[in-house]
Amino acid sequence: MQISGGGHGSKPLLLLLADTDTAKTFWRQDTAAGPVLVRGTHLVRAAVSSGTALALSGDNATNNSLEVFSAASTITWNGKKVQTQLTSSGSRVGVIGIATPISLPALTKWKHIQESPEAARNFDDSTWQVADKTTSNSTTTPGTLPVLFADDYGFHTGNTWYRGRFASSGHESGITLSSQSGGGAAASSVWLNGTFLGSSTKDGQATYAFPAGSLKARGDNVISVLTVNMGHEEDYYESSGNKAARGLTAAGLVGAPLNTVTWRLQGDRGGEDIVDTVRGPLNTGGLYGERAGYTLPGYPTAGWKKVTLPTKNTTPGVSWYQTDITLNLPKGQDTSLGLTITDDPTRKYRAEIFVNGWQMGNYVNYVGPQHSFPVPNGVLNPHGKNDIVIAVWNLDGTTGGLGTVALTNYGSYSSSLTVAQNVGTRYVKRVYVMPAAPGSAVRLQVPPTVSAGQTFEATATVSVPKGKPTARAVTAALTVPDGWTASPRSTPRSVARIGGGSSATFTWTVTAPATVPAVNALRVSARLVQRGRSVSPTDERIIGSIPPAPPAGVDQVSDLPFLSATNGWGPVERDTSNGENLPGDGRPITMGGTVYAKGLGTNSPSDVQIYLAGGCTRFTATVGVDDEVGNAATVTFSVILDGKVLTTTAVLTGSSPVASIDVPVTGGQVLELVVGDGGDGNGNDHADWANPTLTCG
Repeated sequence: MQISGGGHGSKPLLLLLADTDTAKTFWRQDTAAGPVLVRGTHLVRAAVSSGTALALSGDNATNNSLEVFSAASTITWNGKKVQTQLTSSGSRVGVIGIATPISLPALTKWKHIQESPEAARNFDDSTWQVADKTTSNSTTTPGTLPVLFADDYGFHTGNTWYRGRFASSGHESGITLSSQSGGGAAASSVWLNGTFLGSSTKDGQATYAFPAGSLKARGDNVISVLTVNMGHEEDYYESSGNKAARGLTAAGLVGAPLNTVTWRLQGDRGGEDIVDTVRGPLNTGGLYGERAGYTLPGYPTAGWKKVTLPTKNTTPGVSWYQTDITLNLPKGQDTSLGLTITDDPTRKYRAEIFVNGWQMGNYVNYVGPQHSFPVPNGVLNPHGKNDIVIAVWNLDGTTGGLGTVALTNYGSYSSSLTVAQNVGTRYVKRVYVMPAAPGSAVRLQVPPTVSAGQTFEATATVSVPKGKPTARAVTAALTVPDGWTASPRSTPRSVARIGGGSSATFTWTVTAPATVPAVNALRVSARLVQRGRSVSPTDERIIGSIPPAPPAGVDQVSDLPFLSATNGWGPVERDTSNGENLPGDGRPITMGGTVYAKGLGTNSPSDVQIYLAGGCTRFTATVGVDDEVGNAATVTFSVILDGKVLTTTAVLTGSSPVASIDVPVTGGQVLELVVGDGGDGNGNDHADWANPTLTCG
């Protein structure tokens, strides 16, 4: 509509009336000559006026019509002159180029290699960090000591491997692990001496049984655990959720709770001193292939086996798939591509996707919902070779593998946009080569736990694998914590030579202090010469403390030390409700309107272990859902003595009456108080053990 009038010399007013869909086809740009309206293109990126000329730049798909409302008489689009005609409304219309259709090649010529050497019993983890910290900056309370949180050892992203060693007492029947991944796609997998035990796809506690015959009576038994960090919370609130732990949060052997596991862990290569400074700290984690450079262009894959997707893989753990593709997309176009994985959601695997060394996403086949992952231009080379690598984590031994992987076209537009290729580092062997197997090793043997003032013998075995050079002038030194004493010299003081396939032992007499901390790290360092070079293999073992027996009489459990305590939300609270996720934030324990002065406040899944030393006869408690969550909870309570379940309640809700527990514990060594989630998740599962008492002596 054109409106005229308003006095001599005034210009007519052009008024455009349109519905919403039509209005969406207009773009406004401000120029030195005033505002410009452009209609008919997918996107107007810029408009520059110069006299009677107007230079437009932007994107266009399949609509070749252009209409411009401006005072300009000459118009260019992406640097090319547009032949225009003046309309009765004063606009100019013309024809511009459209995008050339593209055809994407199929992804073929895949190669595959099995991974997860960390699951094998004899994998060399001597360069990994020993978990020996007793305090943490995390807001998560450790369920057991030492601290196992990945962040405390410098591993903040992606996957972290744990390997725990213990000598079997013959009573171990399994291991209970607690882990935190964050988010809604948690995962962890567990092996014993290379035998797969199972996986968990939720945060919290899980118990893995040891198969018959899987334990080694001599030497170390090795637990291998693969965990994943799905990210930290943003620090929006005063609760500092960004400091919540990732990785393992607690670990304990079933059937032998006083046996100690010495853990080592490894995340991304270099930890906080990252190797790939171009792609940054969020690009890779601690998978073997990530540490070895599988993700990088130029990694040699000549030894990998050919495979056709989709494919099935029945080996639990991690494997890798690689292909490359050469693209020749039309120039002068902005083409957005992605990688799409299609598969049956019942298959339990997850994948990390890398293009030209850059991680594009974390795909969880059994969760989704994302199946398509954009690959930005700059990472993607639209006019050359592209390297595609996918790490697949099979969570079971039946449904693993990888589905169909295809390039997806999100849209292609003729465009003024140019994106420079963001070339990252390529594979360099001297940087990413994995350490060679050591030519010698030392293994320290000490008791898993000791009592106050206990004296014992520490033994270090220095060995040279078969086929390795003879070790000469071998000595060993033992380092003990402050307050401990050890023989000033080993017996023997030195060994002249150790041939390949042989070993020698060194011993010390060690005495624990009058007060034994919960975690005590003993370290041995050997010195020897092989092929004229000085070598110093080391080993470290954690010794725990045997807590005192409960005092004779009637003891409140909340006044006794815990062997371990894991909880589904925040720490287990003493004499208050669970509250929130910080220590000491609970309220008075209240069930059915009755306030209890003593007890334990928990949130499912929860497990509290108490050492009885065989000196107690009875356990009693009143249990139920705390009033602070109303009727939102569903929980069960179980009492376990030395691995045997004594009682389990029915599922209790906030409207259920409290339940009474009264069970004999005569002669028992370890009491476990376990809270389950009632089968529907652990949200708001604030469960109280009110007046939990032990009769002892």
